[in-house]
Amino acid sequence: MKALDTLIHLGAGPCREFEAHLASGTKRLVLVEADPQLTESLRSRAQGLTQVSVTQAALAPAAGAVTFHRYNLPDAGSLQPATGLHNLFPGLKLQEKLPLQALGLGDFINSLALAAEGHHRLIIDLPGQEMASLMALADASQLQGFRQLDLHCGNQPLYEQAVAAEEILGWLGEQGFDLIERDDAHDPDRPRWTFQRNALLMELKAARAEISRQTQLAAERAEELKKTSQAGDQARDQAQAQLAELTKARDAAKAEAEKQTKSAAQHKAEAEKQAQLATQHAGQLAERDQAQATLARDNGVILRLQQLRDADLKDLQLRYAQVLEQKNKQDALLKQLTERLTAASGYLHQLEHNPSDDTRKLTKHHGKSSKKRKKK
Repeated sequence: MKALDTLIHLGAGPCREFEAHLASGTKRLVLVEADPQLTESLRSRAQGLTQVSVTQAALAPAAGAVTFHRYNLPDAGSLQPATGLHNLFPGLKLQEKLPLQALGLGDFINSLALAAEGHHRLIIDLPGQEMASLMALADASQLQGFRQLDLHCGNQPLYEQAVAAEEILGWLGEQGFDLIERDDAHDPDRPRWTFQRNALLMELKAARAEISRQTQLAAERAEELKKTSQAGDQARDQAQAQLAELTKARDAAKAEAEKQTKSAAQHKAEAEKQAQLATQHAGQLAERDQAQATLARDNGVILRLQQLRDADLKDLQLRYAQVLEQKNKQDALLKQLTERLTAASGYLHQLEHNPSDDTRKLTKHHGKSSKKRKKK
């Protein structure tokens, strides 16, 4: 049998097994005790033994403040009050309550840095804490690291929160530990139970667990495939419905596009017509503007002509006035001349009928005057 690499004794107390531990040939012996007095005794016994380490520490599933109960029986000390133990030992007396700071059991085991493939043995002698300690190791995945397990546990609960041995044995069996020995020589009411880890059983359980897991995965996968198939059918139906909707939408869009194209053509024709009308209107406006410009120019000419006409008329009026004035003067002169001629005619007529020298002289003189005026 392969020699032990590590032997750990939790709750070593007075450690009556000390010599047997050394004789096991273990390469490393770890003794842990909460009671400071018993710890000092253990350290004295371990002096000079390099493979032995003694640690004074209260261990609990979780670190925190605890109370150590010291009784008048050296092996009875515990973090839990002794309740049922009083029925076995009526003379049992509580000597002291020690407030301590407990270490987490999992943290302590981790601090030992045990080799994964090593041969390790664990002894648990923690009254009232047996089940809680085992479960803490299992939760931390540390329990399977020990090939051999020794447990000091009462047939019936002897401490507060303790669990009977039968329940613990059943639980350990489920964890893959086979009971190989029951030793009640030292204490019939609280025997030492020795277990061996059944590697084959654990492998079988692991295989069964893996098969169960794979079966579960296969069932889940089948369910997923079924759901996926159903989802695929639904997706196909939805896709077909969407395709129909898209086709309908496409046809509607096509019809609308054709309508818009036709409307655009009509709009274009109308726009071209409007553009042509606009061009015509622009031409008409240009012609109108040209006509207006021509009219304005003609109006200017007419205005100028009118101004010239008015000026000519005014000049004519002025000249007419002058001519009229001249005529009036001539008429007046003519009238005077007529009157004179009439008078002269009368006078001549008279002379003709009554001639005289003076008259002939006057007539001769008058004839000379007339000749002079004619010359002029």
